[in-house]
Amino acid sequence: MAVWLEIVRKLSSWYAAVVACSRFRTESRVKSLFVTHSAAPAGAEFCILELLSDKRIPAKVVFFQKGEMISRFQEAGVPIEVLHGGDNLLRVSRKNFLYLALAFSAVFHLIRELIRTGRECAHFVAASQKALLPCALAACCTRKPLIWWLHDYLDPREFNSFALKAQILLANLFADRVICNSEATCDSFVALGGRADKTRIVYCGIDVDHIVTTSDDTGLARRCELGLEGKFVVGCFSRLAPWKGQDLLLDCMSFLPSDTHLLLVGSALFGEQNYVDMLLAKISQLGLESRVHLIGFQADIAPYLRACDVIVHTSRAPEAFGRVIVEGMLSKRPVIAIDQAGPREIINNEADGLLVPINNMEAMRDALLRLHEDDNLRQQLACAGYESARKRFSLTLYRCAWIDVTSSL
Repeated sequence: MAVWLEIVRKLSSWYAAVVACSRFRTESRVKSLFVTHSAAPAGAEFCILELLSDKRIPAKVVFFQKGEMISRFQEAGVPIEVLHGGDNLLRVSRKNFLYLALAFSAVFHLIRELIRTGRECAHFVAASQKALLPCALAACCTRKPLIWWLHDYLDPREFNSFALKAQILLANLFADRVICNSEATCDSFVALGGRADKTRIVYCGIDVDHIVTTSDDTGLARRCELGLEGKFVVGCFSRLAPWKGQDLLLDCMSFLPSDTHLLLVGSALFGEQNYVDMLLAKISQLGLESRVHLIGFQADIAPYLRACDVIVHTSRAPEAFGRVIVEGMLSKRPVIAIDQAGPREIINNEADGLLVPINNMEAMRDALLRLHEDDNLRQQLACAGYESARKRFSLTLYRCAWIDVTSSL
């Protein structure tokens, strides 16, 4: 009986919030309400930050948990709010969506809070997969437009099938726009039954000026700190996670010349410390302790990009976009990436970078050997890559594309 009374109480509270929200005039809604479950320093959160640093896009950002990105948004002058959505909802993963059944109360609470928070906003932007459900229902209750900003390549092998079906259904029913960060992301959405007429593609932009103005001397200083003067330095910039494929690079290192050193810049997120332990064990097993350097998360990766001779991207699953690929190209370093999904749209193989088959250690090894032995090829790819990235992925193009796509809502 107590359980039913609690449910009735929450339903009454939710209804009161909806009624209160409906009293606000539609004309006063002038902001976008961006909603994301994570405040960890990941690619999607950096994309939101760089978009909203432009004051022409007035917005507020709602997080479901505290994290490092909170202070970055505050420093940029972006209004933020943290809604505590419950541990069960935040534990929903790519493979395990069963926690959602246990997270009913948390989702219920989030919807009510989003209705309250979104009163003065023109539309909702669900900026992560876990934010889509509460945003869709809050948008429905408040009769406001909903944008789903899709940052993930929806691969059935990587995500729970029930979760994917539910998200496609929610997007088809409630979303006014599905903004995708690449054609590959858009294709993955449509292939699963998503409505193509709702999709728009907006490539992420990167702060070109910051990377370009970071001098090679700064990179040289990082080399000196790590004792890498005169070495051939390969850099991998990503969170440490099984699907990001850092272990594949360790296998490559065993077959590369002894002057080759590897920088792993990033840390584990979302409970993936076991993978870091596995990497450490593998480094020891292969005798690579002196040639592999775990740098950890860096708030500013530009100096470390400049410290490298080559930037590599080694995801074992299709990547929706590949932010670090663009950052590597802008740092005037040759980039090797997987020949699939988002990276294929960024790199023109053999012209402004190198593409290798996914999950192919031999191909990655051979590409690294080519660049190790050929200074001219490194320089050619670096120059072409810089020009391509600067023209295609600037913050100006990014922000203008976003404004254009959302202005008609």
